[in-house]
Amino acid sequence: MPSGIAFYEMRLERQCECLPEWSGPIEVTVENRLVTSALFEGQPAPEGSALTIDELFDEIEVSIARGVENEVTYHPDRGYPLTVRLDLDAMAVDGGLSLNVLGLAPIE
Repeated sequence: MPSGIAFYEMRLERQCECLPEWSGPIEVTVENRLVTSALFEGQPAPEGSALTIDELFDEIEVSIARGVENEVTYHPDRGYPLTVRLDLDAMAVDGGLSLNVLGLAPIE
């Protein structure tokens, strides 16, 4: 991530036509840029439901490359995505995805 933080904790919320355990909020721990823990309501979240900040940037890049309309807001100081909204109408039946990063805190 642009700030150079490789160890952090955050809450990730996904707004989509998906199961609650995919929607979150998911408590995510990232160490050395890899998800080491992902919990939904205190239980392990489904595999693949948690993303790192680097993976959020990847989602943004893929959406741009595919011509998918997107709207992204970034943290004003650290530069990581706070919200990522993708209009997937042309790509998916449910037609849209929003990812929200809440409460990111570096791990010291």
